[in-house]
Amino acid sequence: MRSRPSYRSVTAAVLLLAAGIAGAQSSDGSVSSDPAIQVPRQTAVPQLPEAGISLVPQDLATLKLEPGTLIRFSVYDAPEMSASLRVAPDGSVNVPLAGVVQVGGMTLPEARQALEAALLKGEYFVHPQVSLDVAQVAPAAVTMTGEVHTPGRFQILSPISLQAALAQAGGETENAGVTIDIHRAKAPADVLEHVSNARADQNAFNAIQIAPGDSVDVRRAGVIYVLGAVHRPGGFMMLNRGSLDVMEALALAQGTLLEAATGSIRILHRNGDGFTEEKFELDPSTKGKRPTLALHDTDIVYVPPSFVKTILVNGSSIIGAATSSIIYRVY
Repeated sequence: MRSRPSYRSVTAAVLLLAAGIAGAQSSDGSVSSDPAIQVPRQTAVPQLPEAGISLVPQDLATLKLEPGTLIRFSVYDAPEMSASLRVAPDGSVNVPLAGVVQVGGMTLPEARQALEAALLKGEYFVHPQVSLDVAQVAPAAVTMTGEVHTPGRFQILSPISLQAALAQAGGETENAGVTIDIHRAKAPADVLEHVSNARADQNAFNAIQIAPGDSVDVRRAGVIYVLGAVHRPGGFMMLNRGSLDVMEALALAQGTLLEAATGSIRILHRNGDGFTEEKFELDPSTKGKRPTLALHDTDIVYVPPSFVKTILVNGSSIIGAATSSIIYRVY
């Protein structure tokens, strides 16, 4: 008859085994160097998303399905229909039984209705109840160019404000003007949306949204030139301003000299490769009635020092002088 091990011997064996495992680790939890006892440490390996693919954002309210988006598809009480569907470049998905269905540009609720309609049309279900979930999204790039600190492309998942897009590009430079051109992703190449960042239009500006695939170009501030018989001749950048008139331009140039022929001021407007010219008379009799003439980017205000020089100086020489002028910033 085989004898059974005593209770004491079993207890001793258990204690010896526990002591051996405890000795395999040091006080700081590191693995023992004793080759007889090896206790591997459990280390979690992070799972990285595919290149060019972003994990699902927390807010899907404004997210639209674009090419590259991966969605999980299932039908209530039909587990065999469950599948992962990748949105194709043409915006379609290939659904079991239903075939190719267009979902590009749709939100999840809209896509769910489209898939339910496709299954119902095929007479595979009497009342299909589709469930959709986004597993991965392929972000599209927004292109930022012009007067921003870090021009380039950056990824967004859903529409953001123009202010946020400018912040992503490091903000506007000190030479940025008030006009911003936006090319929408689905618009023809020659169609631009012009928006103003002038102080008077801030409410409208803050409401502008930039969608994935859009391009934003911040224009350089316009420059007007004041030359001739003025105290500070040169070019003046119209920063943070939408426009200047002749009187404001003369004020920026610190006024006219005593010998200035103020009744024969010449305004040159660029017109393609040439220019057009018009006269402006600063008549002392208009004191208290401020005459205005709006100026635009690259316009030149020339104040002749005398009536004789008004006749002798031609427009080409005035434009030549403007190209070598000092440029001042106007805030």
